Amino acid sequence: MSTQSKRPERPNLRHLRAFSLAVGERNISRAAEAAHITQSAVSQAVGKLEAYYGCRLLERSAAGVYPTELGRVAVERIDRALARLRAATQRAAAQQRPGAQQRSAAPEAARPETQRPEAARGARTPGPQALDRMLSLSQLAAFLATARGGGFKAGARLLGLSQPSVHRAVRQLQDVLGVELLEHTSLGVAPTRGGADFAAAVALILKEIDLVADDLDEARGRHRGRVAIGSLALGRSELVPRAVARAAKAFPDAQFLIQDGTYDQLLLGLRAGDLDLIVTAGRPLATDDVVEVPLFDDVLAVVARADHPLAVNGVTGLEDLARYPWILPRYGTPTRWRCDELLRKVGAPQSEGLIETGALVSVRALLLESDRLTVLSRRQIAVELESGLLAALDVPLPEPRRAIVATLRRDWKPTQVQAALLQELKAITEEWTAADTALRPSA
Repeated sequence: MSTQSKRPERPNLRHLRAFSLAVGERNISRAAEAAHITQSAVSQAVGKLEAYYGCRLLERSAAGVYPTELGRVAVERIDRALARLRAATQRAAAQQRPGAQQRSAAPEAARPETQRPEAARGARTPGPQALDRMLSLSQLAAFLATARGGGFKAGARLLGLSQPSVHRAVRQLQDVLGVELLEHTSLGVAPTRGGADFAAAVALILKEIDLVADDLDEARGRHRGRVAIGSLALGRSELVPRAVARAAKAFPDAQFLIQDGTYDQLLLGLRAGDLDLIVTAGRPLATDDVVEVPLFDDVLAVVARADHPLAVNGVTGLEDLARYPWILPRYGTPTRWRCDELLRKVGAPQSEGLIETGALVSVRALLLESDRLTVLSRRQIAVELESGLLAALDVPLPEPRRAIVATLRRDWKPTQVQAALLQELKAITEEWTAADTALRPSA
């Protein structure tokens, strides 16, 4: 059995914080003072964290303490998680209603000593900047599961816990922050506006903490991490599978997930940390927490079955396109915009007898069984073009080139396996670009 499988689901948040403080202060005594706990508590916390990860994280000497090589790997990811938690709790606490802080302090005072967070054991209630010290990962996980599941029952089922324990953990979290994160709606329990922001932050906090184990495994030569890729259209049919196959060959113990869906669904998953990157056509970004990394320029074409009248006899003019029904990509996609522009230009009906789908398998079958036309990537149907099943018509398209990009979280810190997958995406598209350039006639 692997070391990872022996570990509980997640480490203790207080242990992570104590280790981070010890590294930052280079001194157990100063770390204890900063954490408002005893020196022995700091030492025990670090020891338990070392047992959890199965490696030495901290070296002790007469001059103080310093991280081992693995300790430096761990603390970089831990500090990212703690910084996210600190910022998220401060944003949430800023939404407190008058009197909320006083109300939130009451449950802590009434709670038995053994159930209070260590940072809360003192004569005064921490201010907003110290609220993160009063939280636990179980509270954060309970809230996120409830917010995503739409209720405490669903949240309990997601976590494999009892409903009362999940409800209690979420209530404790709200008491500490002094703000309501959930509200009852006609459809169940849903995050408030501030709760939705906090849930998004919690998802990334838990993601960072989970990746500590992957970073440490990779530092020890064990590449058993997981990469989750969201993919649309061309990426799903060819680019992403090729990149995953190459990365999986280099890292046979790693896990890969290829997730499809609409762009909005995948973007939501990316921002929540469920996905590590998305491969899609470039488009204007509505949020500043993600960035696009260009991969290559794809070429679109009007496509029909190989024995279509327009493929056999040729296109005499754009008006020919208006005589046949169309298959259109989903509304809101970059390719759909190009289709709509073309149909407006040729005067074809845009609302009568249309079929809309983003599934290449469906598009291919519809083209082969009808006289319908559509717009597709030439590379996406390279096999069908070479085998003579489909044909690309000689029709000028408005802006026939589209940028294919990898969309990432702006502050993403990839593991080695994740970085390797992104590198394979770049390598494959560089090969495609070089091949296209070689085939292009010289001036």
